[in-house]
Amino acid sequence: MPLERYGVLKATILDRRRATDRDAHYHVLCGVGTARWRVAINARSDNAPAEVAHATLTRFAHPILARLEQLHEGWRPVKGQDGLDYLRGKLCRPEQFKPLPIDKPGANNDLNELFDAHLRRNARIYAFGEPWGPDDARDPYFGFDHGRGLHDVHQNQGNLREFRRDDGVWQDGGLIAGATDGTWTAIFLRFQSQAFNTDDASGHTKGVLPR
Repeated sequence: MPLERYGVLKATILDRRRATDRDAHYHVLCGVGTARWRVAINARSDNAPAEVAHATLTRFAHPILARLEQLHEGWRPVKGQDGLDYLRGKLCRPEQFKPLPIDKPGANNDLNELFDAHLRRNARIYAFGEPWGPDDARDPYFGFDHGRGLHDVHQNQGNLREFRRDDGVWQDGGLIAGATDGTWTAIFLRFQSQAFNTDDASGHTKGVLPR
């Protein structure tokens, strides 16, 4: 069954919090006027290989940008081909995905550094995924009231059997953020256990489903 509430958040980046071995998500605080959202980005997979693969496209140019720039700020449900599909939408190619660890000694060699570099404070962001909340409790990371946010900000098809229920086409997650030079940077993410070759209707892996 595809994601039930898939859509896109148009907002401004206010703050970030790095992923750690104890919390394998990179968290981004986003603002829409006085409203707050937290975007939780997977930085490690529970299935081997554990490293998340990214395709980061600087100076991103694609017809989808014209549609996104017309949106009002805030959350918007998305249906059909208004969503992201990495391959069907010709957003990127399989060979562009490279795995990275959460954190590693040295410069420019891990996901935390990648996200820090491209998800800058005060930048405009379009985040695709599935929302949660608002909750009664405060957000545990950034402390705003009535916590809410966005997750599944990664490929959402070609899953292993235990996550097959989330498969669907034109519902991939992703991040498109404004760069300091006025261009756009797209960050697309996938687990290495996910397949690229998926059914055009269901998003399930074609052929034999991986374990």
